[in-house]
Amino acid sequence: MPLSFWMGGCSDSVQNQADGSGDAAGDAVSEADGGLGSDASPDAILAVDGGGDASVDGDVACVPATVWHLGDDGFTSSDLGGFVAQPAPDAGCTEVGSVYVFSATAQTLSEHSCQITGPVDRTVQLTDAQQSQILTAAMALQTSCPPYSCGADFGTQSLTVHHSAPPSSTLYNGDFYAGCSGGQAPAGPYIAYPDLSDFETVLRNIVFPIRGDGGSP
Repeated sequence: MPLSFWMGGCSDSVQNQADGSGDAAGDAVSEADGGLGSDASPDAILAVDGGGDASVDGDVACVPATVWHLGDDGFTSSDLGGFVAQPAPDAGCTEVGSVYVFSATAQTLSEHSCQITGPVDRTVQLTDAQQSQILTAAMALQTSCPPYSCGADFGTQSLTVHHSAPPSSTLYNGDFYAGCSGGQAPAGPYIAYPDLSDFETVLRNIVFPIRGDGGSP
């Protein structure tokens, strides 16, 4: 997805002091993963997750599937557009929205966003506690099942999980528009839009402490 607002922004790099054991993040994700190996299929829609509620679409049973697995490299989470105030013509970016890029190996979280005041580009070096918080939230995400509705005026949400083995990545779209007809629905698999919104809140709250101006460069 083109990120037309990544230009002319300020750039910061914040180094947080590690506040826990180096094994904290690994322990957290191992526990959350419930023993799944890195070769578990990331884009399986028909999978048993040990607790999801199955729904039936025609003759096919849909069971929510985990989207993040132990061994994945990172993810890109985006929420763009929607019926919101747009930046001024001279703001330096063109579409209000946020993109968060997480690297599990580098233990970093970057924000690339366009606010009504202009672009924001920041990177946080995560503490072990912050890394564990992100991994726990990612492991809680699951694919969603029909029936779907067709909404309006909401942002376009997506989560791309980057894998350490083929396929290199898997794209999950938010299901807010999944029930739309006439070619308006994004391609599946889907994640429930409230879950993606909550997930973005976790990411935003980790970056927010270094944004004392509320988002301005």
